[in-house]
Amino acid sequence: MMSEADNEVTKATDTSPSVKLVPNSKRNAENQLSLKKKKKLGNNSISSELESLSLLQSEQIAEDKSYKLMQLSIEEHKFSIEECKFSIEECKMGMLEQEIAIKIEKLKAETERERLHVDKERLNIDKERLHLEKEKLQFKVDMLHQRTQLLKEVVPKEDIDNMLPIVND
Repeated sequence: MMSEADNEVTKATDTSPSVKLVPNSKRNAENQLSLKKKKKLGNNSISSELESLSLLQSEQIAEDKSYKLMQLSIEEHKFSIEECKFSIEECKMGMLEQEIAIKIEKLKAETERERLHVDKERLNIDKERLHLEKEKLQFKVDMLHQRTQLLKEVVPKEDIDNMLPIVND
């Protein structure tokens, strides 16, 4: 399988009339080019070796560029993942803030409800107290009416006081 860098180098070598694929180059286990050793034959072989080294250098530069691009892409993905994590954490914080605000409002409403309940109980107690006072006053009024009636019927006041005593509260 050929990488993008291999394809670029192959294209460059296919279109360039001065660079030829050299049969004394091979790929090692890491898929990197390396040169086969061959016997020295003279000036022509030095030229051939220079072309091979130049080709190897070009391929190595292309491989380095491809590697750096892949590293950059990995770093961009890592950064993107971190941005997403940060965004998620911001959302969580926002939801927690809303939850706290809702709980506070709920507590305020429950407190207000309890306060209203206490006020209602106080009003009921006051109402009952007023009702008892009213009955007490009504009893006094009724008693005074009876005393007045008895006085009109000419019953002695001492007898009336004994039968219907006036009690001051």
